[in-house]
Amino acid sequence: MSRQADLRLRVGHLGIKMAAAIAAAVMGASLVFPAPTAANYDSGWFVVGSNDFMRGQVIVTTTNRDATTAYVDSVWAGVTAAADCTAAADVYTNVYSGTTLRFSNVAHLRWNSPGLASDKNLYTYRRAGTSRLLVERGHGSRVVVKIDAVWFSPNCASGDSKWGTATKTAYITSTTGSSRPSPPAAVGALDAGFGKGGTVLTNFGYRDQAHAVAIEADGGILVAGDDADVDSGTDRLALARYTSAGALDSGFGRNGKVLTTTGSRNDSPANAMAIQADGKIVFAGTTGFPGEFIITRYTPKGVLDPSFGTGGFARTHFDSGSRDIPTAIALQADGKIIVAGYSEAAGNETWFALARYTTTGAADPSFGTGGKVRTHFGSSSDDFAHALAIQADGRIVVAGFSNSPSSIALARYTTDGSLDPTFGTGGEVTTSFGSGGYSGATSVVIQWDGKIVAGGSSNLFGDFALVRYAANGTLDTGFGIGGKVVTTFPDNSGLSAMALQGDGRIIVVGGTAPTPSSFVVARYSTNGRLDTTFGTQGKVSTKFASNSDGFADSVAIQADGKVVVVGSSNNYDDGTLDFAIARYR
Repeated sequence: MSRQADLRLRVGHLGIKMAAAIAAAVMGASLVFPAPTAANYDSGWFVVGSNDFMRGQVIVTTTNRDATTAYVDSVWAGVTAAADCTAAADVYTNVYSGTTLRFSNVAHLRWNSPGLASDKNLYTYRRAGTSRLLVERGHGSRVVVKIDAVWFSPNCASGDSKWGTATKTAYITSTTGSSRPSPPAAVGALDAGFGKGGTVLTNFGYRDQAHAVAIEADGGILVAGDDADVDSGTDRLALARYTSAGALDSGFGRNGKVLTTTGSRNDSPANAMAIQADGKIVFAGTTGFPGEFIITRYTPKGVLDPSFGTGGFARTHFDSGSRDIPTAIALQADGKIIVAGYSEAAGNETWFALARYTTTGAADPSFGTGGKVRTHFGSSSDDFAHALAIQADGRIVVAGFSNSPSSIALARYTTDGSLDPTFGTGGEVTTSFGSGGYSGATSVVIQWDGKIVAGGSSNLFGDFALVRYAANGTLDTGFGIGGKVVTTFPDNSGLSAMALQGDGRIIVVGGTAPTPSSFVVARYSTNGRLDTTFGTQGKVSTKFASNSDGFADSVAIQADGKVVVVGSSNNYDDGTLDFAIARYR
């Protein structure tokens, strides 16, 4: 098997982490935790190919020495990919008490960054329909965990690598035992180690709104948006780089900030952002009247890159007199740049609009017509693209809104810009919520299994809406109700962005309305249900000042799983409109 197609798996973290708690009525129990035994494993690192099985078992024998009752309340299992791999896996786990099968589960794990450990809670007595594993009084209770890991989509660097050996671990801890780990901070709580109590506000001089966030390889946080001088009508591209602690990075731009004028009034120069493999930073925005795509590239230090386009800028106009607004950007594996948005023709008809650029900022003639593609969903529809994702096979998924009727609209394109006939009907899919109001997508992500999740609203300033599709564009009935999920907040709400965590759970962000508004973050499980372990019943709301409005516009997941959300906060006490950043655990 080719080394490039292999997945190197570290056995050491396959160590089953078995955390046990004792019921409140039996806090006096004393459990003994001898070293576990393990069998059927190779030692150190070893290689498996796509869809290969890795099998093994860890056996833990505990003894309850007191005359009180104790239970194993939860079982955790995890694996670690090697440092040069990104991967996804299904971990099949069977848990036995004695010889009786007590619990069986499949955990879906994924690594968005190389070399990360990934684990998942496989068993908990609090889940409906399950019961705790009894550690009998005065007896040994044999708990056996058997694991088969089935791997998908391994992506490892080629060439030889040297790996150290790894130990195999398994343990049970008790609420009363000294080996019990400290309880983690509440999931969804603001991260007190970031900025001031988990939040950061930044002003560039005028009225500032953040629209995009990206995490750099070294953990630095890039936030982009615009700085608007309402008196002169000039909008400047505003970019800031923060350390992982939330401080402005003095080695970037000027004291952590960059401001760039694109040369026109009423610009919106940074609607979306991406980071290239070489660390250069690419933005998509609009400039001029009535509007054209403008793509801007900076060096990793925040300096305009003169090797890109003309003086760091590339521009695209779709038609004479058209108003062209880019909303999303993505990078292909070959470094080419895809930008999606919409083009409003002089006759007020609006289309999905895509443009592709070479690595030097030139229009790519191998894409569409002269590097450009426009798509209509009906002869009389207005269609607005707001989100973009690239599949592992290079096909391009674009999501947005179509008004004939009001629907979430998706189109999938082949690598040359043609509509993909294997997706939906002629490459297009629309999904209506039948609410009689606005339905549209503002975000789209591709799961590790190829399924597509679109997020947006089911009605105008109403509810968060998620839809999941199979790879061919049909609704996935295993998600929510018939493939759809609608979440209502106490106030009207709008979903603006979405991201996948390493374990496949879905983070969505937006805001509530009307005034006073706030950041809203929600997390969903892989089946579309709100994840009640996050925040309050799956939801978190954050305000940056007592007399302020806030709206979240973008989200990114750090390598350690923390969630970074950016947008704007309007403080009515001092009249400032600032970049607003919050980080959640």
